[in-house]
Amino acid sequence: MFCKCLNLIRFQNLRKYSSSFKNIGEIKNTNVLGFSVGDQNTILSTLNQDQHDNWFRLDISHSQIEKLQSWKSKKGPFLSINDVLDVDGIDVKDLAKILKSIVSDEPFTSNTKKHKMKIRQIISPQLSTDTINNLTSVVSIHLGPFGISWSKLSRATQQLDGWDFDHFSDLPPKAGPSEIFELALHVLEDIPNGDIYIFEGSPGIGIKCQGLVGPMIAYTQQVMLSSMLLTLLNTSAKHNRLNNTGTGKIENVIYFLKAQLPARLFQTWVGTEKVSAIKTVEQLFNNTELNLAYSPVHINQSLKEKFNKQSSLYQELMSQSLLLGITFLDLCVYKNPVSIQAISPSKRKKC
Repeated sequence: MFCKCLNLIRFQNLRKYSSSFKNIGEIKNTNVLGFSVGDQNTILSTLNQDQHDNWFRLDISHSQIEKLQSWKSKKGPFLSINDVLDVDGIDVKDLAKILKSIVSDEPFTSNTKKHKMKIRQIISPQLSTDTINNLTSVVSIHLGPFGISWSKLSRATQQLDGWDFDHFSDLPPKAGPSEIFELALHVLEDIPNGDIYIFEGSPGIGIKCQGLVGPMIAYTQQVMLSSMLLTLLNTSAKHNRLNNTGTGKIENVIYFLKAQLPARLFQTWVGTEKVSAIKTVEQLFNNTELNLAYSPVHINQSLKEKFNKQSSLYQELMSQSLLLGITFLDLCVYKNPVSIQAISPSKRKKC
């Protein structure tokens, strides 16, 4: 008890004289809550990085992450530990948890079992460490019976940089391989370039749009289109920068996320059926608290307006690609422990 009181007094003294730390921007001779000077400077360096990926591996709630980001955007970098405490919603107890999880350099997990847990692969083929470390953007692609949609997400800014779709209204009802290939070439021109491209497992199997009437393509046609796009994206100089090395070897940039993971993460799965994801996306627009385990994404007003102008049929199509991209980043790049726990409460999954 005496040690705790002493640490609290030290911390209060730090707050009292925080202005001196702000002037120098680096802590030189003060221990706080048992953390050394070197630890404190490491913490500040981590929180002041432009990329916030590592924050999602710490013992920090989503609301705390958003408040930390908001504080930085308004006031600039954290110049002292006291600046972190100045963030609304973070008290001494929260700060201690945050600091310890940063210094330990270990991802936070609520699972305390000591035995080795079974690792199940949720993406195919498996992502290499180099691919994850060098990743700057990802394009998620959803192929449904009425059309195809894509979302481009930036890793560094967590920004939605591109969001659109193509419909199948011009495709003949009994389109053969030639017509499907023409469609694939048209879609390829519209899909933005990214470091990698994510499809959902079991390509061609979309949600059942009950009561919706529109141009559809059969399952076999969806499979053909998916296969053609896989080949075209991998061989396109615009879409696959890994092929520009002069070696002549085709490098894969297409990955398949395990089926139903986006629906499970965003709770758009009821019984054995997917339900509409439109409401979830609208809540993302309005920054409504969803009480779901996912990392925040920033969507600009022009993309929101584009979405709102579409019919419910194509809003659903666009929603699926966006949730797919967010799910991939959360599980396989940010490795958000809360999201991992949400999709499988009893087992921890790893890419």
